[in-house]
Amino acid sequence: MAAALAKAQAECQNVVMNKTNPHFRSRYADLAAVRDAIIPVFTKHGLSIIQCPSAIAEMGFVLETRLMHSSGEDMVWHFPLPSDVNKMQSIGSAISYARRYTLSAIAGVASEEDDDGNAATNTNGGGSTAGRGAAGGTQAGGNTSSSGGIVL
Repeated sequence: MAAALAKAQAECQNVVMNKTNPHFRSRYADLAAVRDAIIPVFTKHGLSIIQCPSAIAEMGFVLETRLMHSSGEDMVWHFPLPSDVNKMQSIGSAISYARRYTLSAIAGVASEEDDDGNAATNTNGGGSTAGRGAAGGTQAGGNTSSSGGIVL
């Protein structure tokens, strides 16, 4: 699986940034653009991805992303989702956001402008920075020998 992922990552190009975030005045790639850039390359190398929301007792509401290889090996990551979301549109938005960041991180591609960490360190009322940055979740190896880690 590691060899297939390395080959796929080497072929993946950074994603075309096709949207603008008016709050941060930054460009980013929507979920469709991220999938269009990654999934065909991954498929070519026997890799597939399943992403679905889930609840884990010690973590709460998460997006679970499972990367699978045709050999039967797999890897799993959990991206924390906000628990205070009370509208279906907000939940859907958080899931789409987590899917974009997790897919981009696994593929090793950029899908938004790099602000050099400014949004994550802004303390002057720049809005919530929760969830901004690379996909941050825990990783647990399925049938692999992975010992876990953080998705960056």
